[in-house]
Amino acid sequence: MKKWKGMVTFLTLAGLLLGTLPAFAQNEILVGNITPLSGPLSFGGTEVKNGIAFAVEKKGTLFGKPIKVVMGDSPDPTAGVAELERLVTQHKIKIFFGGYGSALEGAIQKAAERHKVLYMGTVNWADYLTEGGLKYYFRWTPPVSKYAKGFAADVLQLGKEYLKKSPKELRVGLIHSDATAPFADPIQKFLKELGYELTLKEMYPSEIKDFTSLIMKMKAANLDMVCPSQYTADGLLFRRQMKALKYEPLVYAPGIIYDQPEFGQLKDAADGVVVLSYTNPEMNPKAAPGLAEFREKYLKRIGHAPLTHALQAYAGASVFLEQLEKAGSADVEKMIEALLQIDLPPGRTPAYWGCKFDPKTHQNLRAGEPFVMAQWQDGGKYKVVGPGEFGVAKLKIPYTK
Repeated sequence: MKKWKGMVTFLTLAGLLLGTLPAFAQNEILVGNITPLSGPLSFGGTEVKNGIAFAVEKKGTLFGKPIKVVMGDSPDPTAGVAELERLVTQHKIKIFFGGYGSALEGAIQKAAERHKVLYMGTVNWADYLTEGGLKYYFRWTPPVSKYAKGFAADVLQLGKEYLKKSPKELRVGLIHSDATAPFADPIQKFLKELGYELTLKEMYPSEIKDFTSLIMKMKAANLDMVCPSQYTADGLLFRRQMKALKYEPLVYAPGIIYDQPEFGQLKDAADGVVVLSYTNPEMNPKAAPGLAEFREKYLKRIGHAPLTHALQAYAGASVFLEQLEKAGSADVEKMIEALLQIDLPPGRTPAYWGCKFDPKTHQNLRAGEPFVMAQWQDGGKYKVVGPGEFGVAKLKIPYTK
């Protein structure tokens, strides 16, 4: 017996010295998740991590083996690339989920391409992420150009249905920082295609602290609708100063960050703001199978309701994992082939969206169908108002309590 114990110890040590994985690890499927867990994007990165963890837990096994997530922190692009290199070389991981932050994902996806490992994005939306002809990258969420097109369509709907004005009559102002030009410019393009000529378009430096002159300029332009594209810090400051100056257009319909909980901290100052968003945890749970269960489980375990990032990561990762099973093994070429075969109709996921990948770009063509519209009401409460079955409240224009 002692002889055999010594032999087992010798083989284990030999395996470790040769860089092979212990036997227990060989019976697991390791998947990587690289997302910012520190730094300025950590709030979204942590939500993505949680969503993917819930999806992996629900799936349980892949190719008949338990799944284990190995995390990598990416507070900046250099760190993200280094983490992918580490997970590939040390852990031999072939399957990765992306994180939060398009600039981070843009750097990491290229590293994944060099190593020929599968890299699946679940929340980012920069158009260029699926324009580079990458073989190993797939994206669940829609590009910003599709969001911008949906935003322009909503401007048309709001103008016609609530303000009774045609595109030529409606006075629209587009406001954005230098940092959000990539979001604002496509919005302007699609508005123009719908027949709008902007009454006012203003770009301001990101570091600005006083919006008084810009707000007075907007007021003088007698705008029916203001469409700002901003990040959290300047968006909150902008809205506070609007209220301080007692300026409120008939419709205030922004994009990007206005569906985040921080905006609700403005309380009454948030009320009336209309937001176009991804499908998210605040929509009617009856519209999407599994949404109610995910919300309840997330709240109980994490201690707060899930954000949009968590839901999209959960839904996207769940779809990816179910389809990868059809590859039969962790052979990267077979997994790519399996993903390209997916044809999932809308209404089958907790985020509602279906999934079908463009064979050239690997973009999910059914992402963003639909986006949802919401409005801040009743002292800073985010309420989805449509379309149709997705809504939990009615849109109020002009807003009244």
